Amino acid sequence: MKVSIVIVNFNAGDLICNCIASIIKETIVSDYEIIVVDNDSSDDSVDKIKQQFPSVNLIETGINAGFAAGNNVGFDAATGDYVLVLNPDTEITDAAIDETIAYMDNNADVGALGCKVLGDNHEHQPSLLRFPTLLGIFINTFIPYNLMLKLNCLDRFHYDKIDLETAQDVEVVVGCFMLVPRIVIEEVGGMDDDFFMFCEEVEWCWRIFQTGKKIRYMPNNIIMHYEGGCSSSLSFRKTLLMTKGTLIFFQKTQGSVVAVMANLLMIFREISRIGVGVLYKIFRAEKERETQYLKRSFINFSYLLQHLIGIEKKI
Repeated sequence: MKVSIVIVNFNAGDLICNCIASIIKETIVSDYEIIVVDNDSSDDSVDKIKQQFPSVNLIETGINAGFAAGNNVGFDAATGDYVLVLNPDTEITDAAIDETIAYMDNNADVGALGCKVLGDNHEHQPSLLRFPTLLGIFINTFIPYNLMLKLNCLDRFHYDKIDLETAQDVEVVVGCFMLVPRIVIEEVGGMDDDFFMFCEEVEWCWRIFQTGKKIRYMPNNIIMHYEGGCSSSLSFRKTLLMTKGTLIFFQKTQGSVVAVMANLLMIFREISRIGVGVLYKIFRAEKERETQYLKRSFINFSYLLQHLIGIEKKI
């Protein structure tokens, strides 16, 4: 088997069926398998997959243990030389899977390969990330985003000015499309189940990076990402899961002391955001938007404080 395409589904509705149909339409290589791991969906997506795509290896876990755990179930069932992590709300275009496989066959130094990601408006979606650092949090707290973009000395903390038309090595490619050789998974292990959703691919790329393998971005291959799948209804919970994922990343990669320092910096960041949000709410007309901004900061601040003193509640 050349490639195993692993898709984790949770109430993705028609999107996952469109995703599977695009794989079948746009993938020329015959030696592939599609593995869908369903994390206890309550919609009709499982029934639709069974009816429309009987050849798909559908694994029903009966529990929603998260994106990382779901992918690991798929990895265990995979038989391909490569494993493609693919979101259910994506659409394959222009034989993207075939092209990335061909590239990997000729570049053994690459441990994970990502591609260009476009939204439904055909504009670039952010698909490249930096590894979180204490200095990065500090800069994010004290330097306004627009000013940060103007300071070339801070480019190493973000990818907002990167040339998205050039193939290059990066730190993290997001998990909506991520091709990884099986031998790399056997060396570093799968995703860490401690991450429910968000930041799991960051920590995974970190482990791959530590082996000396490259994390590479290839703009010649393009997918559509509609961002309406498993995480579309998380709202404020998404913010908390991202915060929790960042703290877990620091704990696992840099130890407890650095994780506590990150926690403190993030608390201070939220305090500053609350202060700015209050001023905006007083002096700006967009009251509803500022209310949501303040609510998100308050929720995040509360979680970070609870996490710091050890009374963290389940998200």
